[in-house]
Amino acid sequence: MQGIKRLALAAGLGVLLAACGGPGPSPGPDGDNGGGDTSTVSVQAPGATAAAYRALGSTASSGYAPLAGGWQTPSDPTSFSFNASGAYDVAIRCGDTVTIYSLTTGDLTALNAGCSPSLSGGSTSFTVDYDATGVTGAAVARLFHKAGASPRTGKSGSFSVSDGLPGTQDLVVVVKDSSMNPIAAKMVTENVSDGGRYSLTLTNTDAISQSGTFPDFSSQVPSGWTGGWSVTAITKNGTVIPQVGIGTPAGGPYYELPGIAERYVFLGGADSSDDSESLLYAANRTSAPASISLPDRITFSVSGVPPTFGALPTPAGLLGYQLRISWNSGSNVVRVWISKGYLGSASSYAFPDLTALSGFSGTLPPSGTQVEALAEVAIANKTLREILDATSAYGVEHLYYGVPDLEFKSASKKTTYTAP
Repeated sequence: MQGIKRLALAAGLGVLLAACGGPGPSPGPDGDNGGGDTSTVSVQAPGATAAAYRALGSTASSGYAPLAGGWQTPSDPTSFSFNASGAYDVAIRCGDTVTIYSLTTGDLTALNAGCSPSLSGGSTSFTVDYDATGVTGAAVARLFHKAGASPRTGKSGSFSVSDGLPGTQDLVVVVKDSSMNPIAAKMVTENVSDGGRYSLTLTNTDAISQSGTFPDFSSQVPSGWTGGWSVTAITKNGTVIPQVGIGTPAGGPYYELPGIAERYVFLGGADSSDDSESLLYAANRTSAPASISLPDRITFSVSGVPPTFGALPTPAGLLGYQLRISWNSGSNVVRVWISKGYLGSASSYAFPDLTALSGFSGTLPPSGTQVEALAEVAIANKTLREILDATSAYGVEHLYYGVPDLEFKSASKKTTYTAP
């Protein structure tokens, strides 16, 4: 189902926060409104073929204007820094894709914007011996560790991990029956080191059941749309056990993992039949919410060269936007990540014209070209800085997983137009 597919991919803005919230990010000192003393913004962009940046000065609450000097191109596009005292733009080119980050020093002063963002996996090797023969109905087992998960294997044996992370973490073995239904789970917390060996034995006392219930949100799914939900378990030390529940908008049971899961990530969403619109709700909680509320559908306008996105929604709790244009059957892409602090009270954004900068030729669609435009709005009960702080401290690279008590919503819409 499209709704399930959407939940698996999560929200596009979550990708931004994962990139910003990976190893090394540092929120700025002055809150989400930018401004204050000058800060050094550092950028790491491995794989980038071109980069550019500009510092911006505040022009009251309506947004920012370029300072003297305008756009600059660093000698090394993969690693550079510059000074800013409010808002700034960073553009990174990876092949035919250009990504622009429009943020403030209050949002972030260290940006990880590589062409191939690293996942959680590392290079630590270790072994986990396990025995689930004491679990009635056991057929296969799987190990979850802080860097990911192992392939499924039989009901006893050893998991050999070569892409793990070192340090204190929760090792979780989940046992399934022949129909691939989870029936037991057990966790051990270890200080993992390279070459280490650990063990787990499971019995019927480790049995789990579908004791939680995801709420029914079918009345919020627009007519003709497809919806779905999923539940992911998160341990105290950041191990992720995905899809302990999954189903339709009518809701249903999910597996609670007492003694293992500290929190759960509850995702509910819906997609239009033509895949042009999506709505998403996410919550990081200790138990299922009594109800969920999908965001409102959005509309926007797009026109001009470079394109200007106008009439952007400005809902309460606005976190920021993803705006994107693509052409040539999606081969050419320019996307922008914009924080609320950058826009101030403005509800429009004009894409910068980078074509005169070294390495950025061909980054606007030629006249007469059919262009797909996407806008996505993100809403949250926490600020961007709070989310980045929590994501970094928690040690995982996904927005929803690292932020306890977060409630996040996103709505996106695509349209097409002909470049003037």
